[in-house]
Amino acid sequence: MYVCVCMAVTDRQIREAAEAGARTLKDLRRDLGVTSECGSCATHARRCLAEANESQRKAAKPKRLPEMEIPTSDSRHARESGEPPFGPL
Repeated sequence: MYVCVCMAVTDRQIREAAEAGARTLKDLRRDLGVTSECGSCATHARRCLAEANESQRKAAKPKRLPEMEIPTSDSRHARESGEPPFGPL
């Protein structure tokens, strides 16, 4: 969808600019010419850029590995044998 009609800039181009490192409206103005004519696209361009940057942050966030169960000795067996539950100290 067109965000800046004056410069024929689409939301896709804004996402691509964000992927290339654009972080501010000033970056978009430098790279794509957004807001350099009438400026009425500023609010929507800023919103598109913020959404693109947020998507990148979520994608870059490391995923947590599933927790693993750590096996322990059979405490019932250890009590019956008189040994400490985790082996000799």
